[in-house]
Amino acid sequence: MHFKAEMTVLLNQPLRCEGPDEPNEAVGYIIVIGVNAPDLAVAVKFAHDVALRPKQADGSSRSFDGIVVEAQVQRIEKTDWEPIIQKNAKRIDQEGVYYSTGLIFFGPESEDTAEPV
Repeated sequence: MHFKAEMTVLLNQPLRCEGPDEPNEAVGYIIVIGVNAPDLAVAVKFAHDVALRPKQADGSSRSFDGIVVEAQVQRIEKTDWEPIIQKNAKRIDQEGVYYSTGLIFFGPESEDTAEPV
C-alpha cells in the first residue's frame, strides 16, 4: 500500500537559516514523504524516521533534534503522485520510503499557522 505523509517537526532549538526564501530563524519544518508499507502503522514509523533524519541531495542523512508535532498520513494509489515523482521514485514498489520533499522551514511567527504544502 502507498501512503503520503505530511510531517511537521518542531525543533528543540531554533536553527539559523540563510536562504533568501527562508525565515532568519527556523523553529520547525514540514516535509512530505512517500511510503510503501503493509499498513498505516508501519507507514507512520517510516515517515517519522525520515522526518527527523531527512536525506540531503547528496544522499546523506541530516539529523535534527526535535519532535514530530503533527502528522497527516493518508493511503493513496502510487499513480496519485505527479508523473515526475513516479518516474524518479526508483524504489516505489519496494517497502519503505521512496520519496521525500526538501524541508520547508518556518519561523516562530508562523508556528501556529504552518500548514503542509
